[in-house]
Parts: sequence; C-alpha cells; structure tokens
Amino acid sequence: MIYMKKGKRYKKNNKVGKIFIIVLLLITLALVAITVFVVVISCNNSNKGEQPFTSISSQKESETINTSKPNKNNTETQSTVAQTTVSQVEEQTSEFIEENLPSELVEIEKTTNYDISQFEFKQLITVNSDGAYAKISFFEKTNHGWIKIENLDSVNGYVGAQGVSTNVSEYASYTPEGLYSIGTGFGICDDPGTKLDYFKVTENSFWVDDVNSKFYNQHVEGKNNADWNSAEHLIDCKPEYNYAAFIEYNTNPIVRGKGSAFFLHVGYSPTAGCVAIDESAMISVLRWLDKKQLPHILII
Repeated sequence: MIYMKKGKRYKKNNKVGKIFIIVLLLITLALVAITVFVVVISCNNSNKGEQPFTSISSQKESETINTSKPNKNNTETQSTVAQTTVSQVEEQTSEFIEENLPSELVEIEKTTNYDISQFEFKQLITVNSDGAYAKISFFEKTNHGWIKIENLDSVNGYVGAQGVSTNVSEYASYTPEGLYSIGTGFGICDDPGTKLDYFKVTENSFWVDDVNSKFYNQHVEGKNNADWNSAEHLIDCKPEYNYAAFIEYNTNPIVRGKGSAFFLHVGYSPTAGCVAIDESAMISVLRWLDKKQLPHILII
C-alpha cells in the first residue's frame, strides 16, 4: 500500500517537473525573441537618422556639380561682390596714399589742380610763394609714396620781385608759375657732387637773353658765333651763380620774349625771376639732385 502510494506520487511529481521545464523554455524563447526584436528595432531607428556614406558622397558631388554650373543670378551676384571688393581696395589704397602724402603736398593738391600721386618722376622741389618770398621744400617718391627728404629741411627763399605769375616775359620780374623739369647744374665753384650734368662757369660762359638771337634762352660758350646784343655773363654773377641749376621754362618750344635764364640759385633777396636760397642749402640740393630721377620744380 505504501509502495503503491509512493509510485503514484513519484509519477505525479515527474509530470509536474516536465511541465515546469517546458514553461521555462517557452519563457526563455519569448525573452530571446523580445530581445532580438528590440535590437532590430533599435538598429532600424538608428539607420533612419544617418545617411549612408555613398549618399553623402553623392550629395557632395551634387553640390560640386551645382556650384560649377553657370547660373545667371549667381554670376551677377559674384560680379557685384567682386566689383565692390575692387572698389573697396582702390578706396583703401587711395586713402593710404592720401594719409601718407606729406602735409605740404596735401595742401598743394587742395589749392591747385595737381594730382601729385600721379607724378612719374622721383624728385620734386616745391616753391610755395607769398609775394616775393617763398618756402622751398624737397620730396622724393618711394615705393610707399612721396616722402619729405629728412636731410633737406624746408628753407625760406625768394622768387621774382613781382611775385609768381603765368604772365611771364623778358621785361618783367615774375617767376613762372607751373611745373618744370630741372636741367643742367652749373656754377662758378667746382661741382659739389651733384648727379646732374654740371659745367663750371668760365670767362666765356654766357646765357643769352636777346630775343632776336638764335641762341635766345640758351647757354653758350664763347663769342665765336655771337649774334646777340644782350646776354648774362655768368661769371660776373657772384654769389648768385656760385651754384645753380636751370629751370627748364620756355624751352620746348622757345618762345621769343616769354622769358629766359630762370634758375634755382644762391641768393638772399628777391630776384629778377629766379628762385633763390642760401648757399649751404643750394649745395645740399645739388648733391641730392639726380638726373636719373627726373627732378622737377613746382612753383605756385
């Protein structure tokens, strides 16, 4: 009786164990399925937020192609931007030049029609007159624009006794207004070291002021071909012509009666039409002047 009861109980317990195992397996399978499902869903959602590498490359190629295609609106816009940029650069360059132009030259530009930044020569003497008196200054053009010469300070000087004028003649004491090149240097004294052509005055040195002479407003050595009744005997003009340089007024062409023998020279009083400064300054100026720099003088 007891044995039989035990066998039945064993069979019953064995059956329950099998059912329990099956339930565990089903639960495990369900959990695995759920886990796989969750992982798949997560991967899909992640892929939706990203573009494949090939897609990105295609997009870049598309953008490159699009930017290389001619587009009227884009071209016009780019052209406008380019023009604006060029204008800004030109304006900034102009401002730079204006800012770096010495104050004396800025003032001359304001009061005259000269655009000094456009001068192509490299050396400039300015003569700013006030009646028969003048302030003379010296400038040089560099890669950065016009600068004032450090070792040549502005000096006080003189012009014609009647002042500066455009109505110059042989019979008045006006200094010619305008811009002129500086020509030959000369002097009763030896060449001080100028880079201009220079001749030393002798007993035979003349500058002709006779309007009827074929040598009018020219330097002549000797009297072998003299056809004049009037000429400056240069050696007699001391100290004025100790050192001097020719102002090339009325030279190309030479107009008879429009004035002759205008020089930058040594002097301590109003002149007959020349520009005069003291001797030490004149020596310094001659040493600075260089014909290769195409020196000019601006008289206003």
